[in-house]
Amino acid sequence: MGDLDDSEGTSDDDMPFVPDLTGDVTPIIEGDTPDWFTGSDGHILFVLYTGLTLTPSIIAENTNLTRQTVSRRLETLQAGGFVEKVDRGKYKITKEGAFLVSEDPDIYRESSSK
Repeated sequence: MGDLDDSEGTSDDDMPFVPDLTGDVTPIIEGDTPDWFTGSDGHILFVLYTGLTLTPSIIAENTNLTRQTVSRRLETLQAGGFVEKVDRGKYKITKEGAFLVSEDPDIYRESSSK
């Protein structure tokens, strides 16, 4: 069981939810966001909404943000419950973060029905 095996595929059991990426996904991220929530946070969550576990460097490459900004905001998003640190320097979105992006209540229903 090497690192290559773990990175090549992810089972549905490993993910807190499985986002529907078959159609156009328009991020909502408006309305009742916390006062501390920034536009950078929205960009980070949208990238993480893919369901992948990513590093700050990879997130920065896919946004207009610096790695330092991404790292700082990930700490804040983690404290707010929107992302989870799964390993040293690796993050994934939580159900709460995914709901903030999509406003899809099925995110909660799907995981509780398993």
